[in-house]
Amino acid sequence: MLAYARDMVAMTILGLVAAAGAGCVDDPATITYAECVCDDDACGPSYCSFELSLHPNCDGDVEFAEVLVDAHVEEELLVAGETFTPCTRIEPGSKATVWVRGGSWIWGPLERDCHPGQEHSLVLQCSEG
Repeated sequence: MLAYARDMVAMTILGLVAAAGAGCVDDPATITYAECVCDDDACGPSYCSFELSLHPNCDGDVEFAEVLVDAHVEEELLVAGETFTPCTRIEPGSKATVWVRGGSWIWGPLERDCHPGQEHSLVLQCSEG
């Protein structure tokens, strides 16, 4: 059932990408990312943050992963064996949805509420069930 759900999410994402095909770029070096809302200390200490990592059971299956927090694609990648802190932070009292894609895996939607100053630690596993 989990594999079916994962495949449905992948097909939905691929459909959205295909619909936006007119904006595709031949050279990945020319891709520009939206600036992070919290760059330059725009978010205070009460904003919530994330800490993401890949579980060791992903070794050999996922080298790196892309991260989407709400509508912001993170410019940096989550790398196997390292801890990743997205630049995107969450306003207190709100909810964020996180998607992560790496190798043949898609994790999400991972929804988290923000209580002032909270850090959400997410360890992403590569296992069915």
